[in-house]
Amino acid sequence: MRPNATRLCTALALLATATGFQTHRAMRPVSKPSRAFRPRLTPALATTTSTTEMIDAAESMVTSEETLRIGSLRFTRYDNASTGEPLLYVPGIEFRGISIAAQLPRLAANGFDPWYCWLDGDGRTPFEDVVTSIATFAKRELRDGIIVGESLGGLFATAAAVELSDENALHELRGIALVNPATSYDRTSWSVGGRVVSAAPAGIPYAGAIAAAVGLLASDASMVEKSAAEWQNLDFSNLARAASGAMALSELVPPQTLRHRVVDWLDRGCAATNGKLWRLRRKERGTNVLVLAGGDDRFLPSASEAARLKKELPGCEAVILPRGGHAVLVDDERLDLSVALRRSRALYGAELRAAKARRAQRWVEDFVPPNATQIAESRRSVVDPFRRLVSPVFFSTVDGVPVRGLKGVPSPGEKRPVLLVGNHQLFGIDLSVLVDEFLRDRDLLIRGLAHPVATNALSLFDAQSDATGPPDYWADSPRRDRGFGGAADGDTFFQTFGAVEVSPRNFVRLMRDDAAVLLFPGGVRESNHGKDEAYELFWPEETDFVRVAAKYGADIVPFGAVGAADSFTIVRDKDEPLPFGGGDPRGGAGSVPSARRWANRTEDFRFPLAVPTSPRRFYFRSTQRFGEVIATADLDANDKDACAAVYAEARDACRGSIDWLLEKREGDAYENPLLRLPYEAASGAAAPTFEV
Repeated sequence: MRPNATRLCTALALLATATGFQTHRAMRPVSKPSRAFRPRLTPALATTTSTTEMIDAAESMVTSEETLRIGSLRFTRYDNASTGEPLLYVPGIEFRGISIAAQLPRLAANGFDPWYCWLDGDGRTPFEDVVTSIATFAKRELRDGIIVGESLGGLFATAAAVELSDENALHELRGIALVNPATSYDRTSWSVGGRVVSAAPAGIPYAGAIAAAVGLLASDASMVEKSAAEWQNLDFSNLARAASGAMALSELVPPQTLRHRVVDWLDRGCAATNGKLWRLRRKERGTNVLVLAGGDDRFLPSASEAARLKKELPGCEAVILPRGGHAVLVDDERLDLSVALRRSRALYGAELRAAKARRAQRWVEDFVPPNATQIAESRRSVVDPFRRLVSPVFFSTVDGVPVRGLKGVPSPGEKRPVLLVGNHQLFGIDLSVLVDEFLRDRDLLIRGLAHPVATNALSLFDAQSDATGPPDYWADSPRRDRGFGGAADGDTFFQTFGAVEVSPRNFVRLMRDDAAVLLFPGGVRESNHGKDEAYELFWPEETDFVRVAAKYGADIVPFGAVGAADSFTIVRDKDEPLPFGGGDPRGGAGSVPSARRWANRTEDFRFPLAVPTSPRRFYFRSTQRFGEVIATADLDANDKDACAAVYAEARDACRGSIDWLLEKREGDAYENPLLRLPYEAASGAAAPTFEV
């Protein structure tokens, strides 16, 4: 190669590697834990390391004594004292485990017993022999365990699953997890590209070719942004380390070894394995499959491959990681593999459902009210910013006269629960300030009967058979810190403050516990109303809530609320077709369970398209009959006519409160946000409102 060409390859290696692996915060030297860990999901510290350090970390793992050997494949156990669930990691084309080193401590800490397999750098074992060694290991060591295959390792894991299926031994596995699997290799041009790279002369040219491939294609936007930030700060220190890293990688996989793995493992192996995928569809011969795919993978078409495998394999779960490249495992701060596995419906669906069922029961029967720290944090992050926008005003009724505040609302007592029933405002955006006001004014926690979506309910888990968006455990997911909505295995804002899924059983439990309960009879139909339906009531004909209230002698307190619908302009109703041929306007709403499914009622969970306008002031008023609450202590729950009369009275009282608020707010000079917001910002206090 001419000197200029050599220098060009070297420069390309520096650039590629600097925008690739060396910017990860992953592969650091790892030490084995001294004891078996109990399962827990906790973050770990990470430091920025170079490619060379990453390879050194992997090499330090491999230089430890092998735990066992099957054929030419070596298997090393991360912690010989572990009592966790067995897991085997099958690496990519370097076949040394560079990507998994950062993940091993977390896997062990979260209840796994991780193993990894490897070959010497010049290992050129035939594809079929590698597959047989993995399958043999699985039969020996992976009872109810998982095979995790990354890139080429994903191809091996799939082929091993086919071999185990042929031997009727696949059922002993929990499943396989494929990370950007090379089962899509036959749909790329890498068959030619791999040969070109392996044909480069040894030394710097070959290192440059590898670095160009790895750095430019395995990196993703996140990695490039990190390097760009370094270079903008004139920090070029990683370039030298990148050069040495490229050389180390080229020495780890010599040209002839790479050529063998491209031709024998990838070319032949991919064709053979994809031709046998149908065997995993045989009755009682398949397994659970999780596919993690980088949305920006430039090495392989991983996102489309995840969709293909989901269609091809029963029980396959496909998870797309937005902005994720090919090397998603090397940064354990960005993706914690142990969490991804534990959250997988395909691998742990039964356990996840059982845990959710236990949590749902605990929220009703063993609920612990939020402590002062939780209340303060919710106010800081959720409630107070919204209060400053809408400056809510609350009224109640005392001796038939409306008064400021909530003192007219009764507190629950022994064998006298309280049931608040009102209209559901647009999108339910007023719920946080409503619940919080009862805590501020009355030190009373009202427990909502809420839609399954608001409570992360078990029925929501059952209805959604697969992930509907980026997982919250992925750093680039908008759901990573959901706060108001809560994490997938955490508590939503509403759950923290006592809300439970609306159901007859939960309603009865709360009434039996003499709680203060919040119910919106109009439900989703009311909160997701259309253009000309602001403040209309869509209560069902059934009088169920009155009958339950009567059974437990509850005091019913109707209330009305206004302000939300006036803070938005609905530009498209949910029934209107999407513009530009946008497809089905239902979107994913069909997988959302109905809040009244026990009555065989369906509901339309779609949202209208609404644009925020100026934040109008929010008003609330509770109403009592002749100065008294609607008491049900003397109401016969079996008297349908009497219950229907009370139901109509509660609905009319709610309607009356809405009309009263709409009329009275016309006299509030500060209902206009252009006056209210500057006044409150200057005074530091709530603006005055109309007189009552």
